[in-house]
Amino acid sequence: MALGIFLEPCGREKGRLGNISTGEEKSLITAMLAAAQALIGKNVDIVTSSQVLAIRNASDDPEEGYKEFFHLFGLRINNNCDDACENPRTGQIERKERYLQNEIIYGETAYFQRDILLTIFFSKDIRDRIGDILLVDEVDNMVIDNAEKTLYISHDTTDMRDLRDLFIQI
Repeated sequence: MALGIFLEPCGREKGRLGNISTGEEKSLITAMLAAAQALIGKNVDIVTSSQVLAIRNASDDPEEGYKEFFHLFGLRINNNCDDACENPRTGQIERKERYLQNEIIYGETAYFQRDILLTIFFSKDIRDRIGDILLVDEVDNMVIDNAEKTLYISHDTTDMRDLRDLFIQI
């Protein structure tokens, strides 16, 4: 029933907020909703409450992941936050390929923020598209529990290396 409520058209540019209790298979409902949207040509971003959940849900582990479920419909999924995505040398290329090759991407809030900000403000061309549909698992976690989290995008300033010893003495 929850899936039907979320799929019912409510007009353009409007969202839905649902309360699904613990034990009622939020992750499965989210996966089914993502599949339904992807099957009509939408790119879907699924924001989870942690990196561990994003990696788990996008895995092909039949007991925990949903990759096999999505493959039944010919859909490709991945995450934007595992070790391959975090590799300092190849991570940006890996994430770009995942965004291009998959209809559904799982990740935690900060990882989506990072890629959007790097694309917009640093012209890194990681995300050629922003997802058409954003599904948030655990909204309370994102807007209440983690409301004070700030994302910092920094880079090495090579000129500051020479001042390191001076700063240590101060």
